[in-house]
Amino acid sequence: MEKSIHPKVPMIALALLVPLALPLFPQDDPPPEPAEEPGRLHVTVLDDGGEPIFEASIALRPTPEELESQQVMGIEPAQTDPDGEVTLDVPPGQERTLQVWCSIEGAQSAEHVVAAMDPGESRDLEVVLRTRDDAVLRGRVVDAETGEPLSGAAIATAAATFSSRPTRLARPSDPDAITGEDGSFEIPAATWREAVAVVAMDGYAFHEFVIGGSADASGLTKPVDVRVQRAVPLVLELAHAPEDVVVTGELYSTALRKSRGVTRAVRSLKVMARRDAESHVFEGLPPAISLDVIFRSGRRTIHEQRFSIADGVESSAPIVVDLARDGHIEGLVVDADGQPLEGRNVWLGRAASVVTAAFDRYDDPVARATSDAEGRFAFDELVTGQYLVAYEPARSLESVVDAAIARGSVVDVSGGDSPQTVRLVEVAGRVISGRLLGPDGEPGSGFVIASSGDGWNANVNVMPGDGRFTLGPLLPGTYSVSALAFGDGVASSLTVEAEAGAQDVEVRLRAGGTLRGRLLDDVNGEPVVDARLVYVDSGSESQSIANFQPDGTFEFRSVPAGEHHVIARTEDGRVSPFVPVTVREGEALEGVEVRLLQGGLLRLTVVGVSGYASYGVRAGDRTLYGDGIAAGAKTDISLPSGAATIEIRKGERIVSFEVEVDPGDVIERTVDLTSESGGD
Repeated sequence: MEKSIHPKVPMIALALLVPLALPLFPQDDPPPEPAEEPGRLHVTVLDDGGEPIFEASIALRPTPEELESQQVMGIEPAQTDPDGEVTLDVPPGQERTLQVWCSIEGAQSAEHVVAAMDPGESRDLEVVLRTRDDAVLRGRVVDAETGEPLSGAAIATAAATFSSRPTRLARPSDPDAITGEDGSFEIPAATWREAVAVVAMDGYAFHEFVIGGSADASGLTKPVDVRVQRAVPLVLELAHAPEDVVVTGELYSTALRKSRGVTRAVRSLKVMARRDAESHVFEGLPPAISLDVIFRSGRRTIHEQRFSIADGVESSAPIVVDLARDGHIEGLVVDADGQPLEGRNVWLGRAASVVTAAFDRYDDPVARATSDAEGRFAFDELVTGQYLVAYEPARSLESVVDAAIARGSVVDVSGGDSPQTVRLVEVAGRVISGRLLGPDGEPGSGFVIASSGDGWNANVNVMPGDGRFTLGPLLPGTYSVSALAFGDGVASSLTVEAEAGAQDVEVRLRAGGTLRGRLLDDVNGEPVVDARLVYVDSGSESQSIANFQPDGTFEFRSVPAGEHHVIARTEDGRVSPFVPVTVREGEALEGVEVRLLQGGLLRLTVVGVSGYASYGVRAGDRTLYGDGIAAGAKTDISLPSGAATIEIRKGERIVSFEVEVDPGDVIERTVDLTSESGGD
């Protein structure tokens, strides 16, 4: 009997779980040749205790030939019976990949390569999915500022707290542990998968940390201090709000950024405000972050606004939000010759929540409209603020190829009788097509991105097959095309420049290695797990983010072979020195030690633009790190001691300035991207 024990499967592969469709023949054509008798594969699915798993899902992944010929259709995968068994028909004569997963929380997915079967052959296969914790994590919960242990803190897994529905940041109802008088706790963990534990305590901010996922239990045996910060309330006082208004917020969980491969999965946490008399209060928020707040009435989103949590720290008074809906936008859609266009679908969205000059198909617009015979459209009853007006995005690859597009326009709306006006000029969309190749020149798979300096982007997933991709619709211009790889051992590509409309563009992924090390505080030598640690790729200046084990160990997989540097920073202003590393193809570089030193904080506000800008931190001629920054919100950036150059970029608008940082400094700076001076 063939046997497969819990191999790991990228989640993206689950999108491929579709079997063959039968071809249809016109009546005039001769009948097809009789199909060969399929093989019969009898599969038994067990957990790691030997118990059968009921209703486990099983399917054959389509072959590249089936994908290329589009002879696939989605139906429900087969499911196991109460004995964990199911029988599949397998087309003979070709090796196939079987994928198995189940609904047990935290269970391992698996895949198994089924050797080619003969017609009518019967074969048994047993698949074991790991479902059980096999280690224990011990530690203490302490106050981040004083180091004092905290008694009575509740600790639970992410599944006990995260939800797709709004939830207040409160104590979990069924925690895995409650800390003792000395702040100590024990919680179950697994060596074979990563999970997230969350800490909740009255008066302290929601906190999370990654557990498990190490090769053995040794990384989980050393006690760890979990440092939690005091909570910051955000109090909003609403004016002219409808009686049924519901206020929710969304913040992002950085602990779920993966270290394996190039995956950077970031999970969002939706939170609901508590209504207190005339105010709405968000509680349990960590300081120095931004919160996107959404105001809804019935099923309609009437307003969205981004708040810096630092705003709640600096003022004890509530922040007033006026929800009077007396703003108006009138628009016109025309072609390149100025002729009006009828029937064009236009979306309206909050500018702060949109990264580019267009909407993505996953965006949720505030309102929709369609141009009339004179090309006109309108949006009424708008709350004061900044909006993006743009075309509805293409919904499929076929519509991307033929799409007509128009550059979106950002509009400042204020109350009153005078509407704001906008003009959208439609042009024929273009595409960039080509092939994604692996390091060996064979077709590759990954996430391909095309970006321009003016904020117009496109991306696509390239599944295993012939590696072909089509990016669009795009405005005329030059684009930077790059790719992130799926899976271990293959690193991201270098960037290729291509004009919109280019064909046969080749993007090649690079061979990679592994980088492992440990992050420590330089003062006390203790491990650090609440930092942002990146390696900066010397070939492209791109970055990848690592997760940590409780003992401070970290791992980067699929690092491009070559010379790079590693640097870490925390939210309280600690930054490590530059650590150079050399990674070799197919090898693991072990024992890299990174130590955090006290630096300072740059409290930066970017104005004069909407949505997101980006920043980079340089020391001399070397880029240390960078990230996105929300326009209009205060953002704390940790800087190393000494001189540093900060570059803020939004499209073609760039502002650079220098700062001199002493340990413990907090430097306030506002940068106006509409001025040449760069702010105060």
